[in-house]
Amino acid sequence: MVRRVLLALSMQEGWAKSGWASDWGKNIYAPTAFLGTQLDEAREFTVRTQFTAPDGSNVDKTWKVTTKYAATVDLDAVNRYIKGEDPEEDVPRSAIQVLEVVMRSGVSGRF
Repeated sequence: MVRRVLLALSMQEGWAKSGWASDWGKNIYAPTAFLGTQLDEAREFTVRTQFTAPDGSNVDKTWKVTTKYAATVDLDAVNRYIKGEDPEEDVPRSAIQVLEVVMRSGVSGRF
């Protein structure tokens, strides 16, 4: 259901051109801060979806989605790590997690 709501919200708000990705849970990643840049700035959206329930009935539901900026992830950290430019730097786990979500989101968003 999260996927359906986020895809409907993306179409409603015109996010398709921003190149966003999601883990279809709580996280949305984007190459720019199109959802806000302040840590305390939450944005609320209302999304309407229509679907067929398991019992065959048509359901029209309205959802409230709240987004909030959480962090900026330095993807250049992966490049520096691979090149060995900063031997003291740990494996850039947050950047690798973002790349994994982006790759999975792109594939799963097609089906």
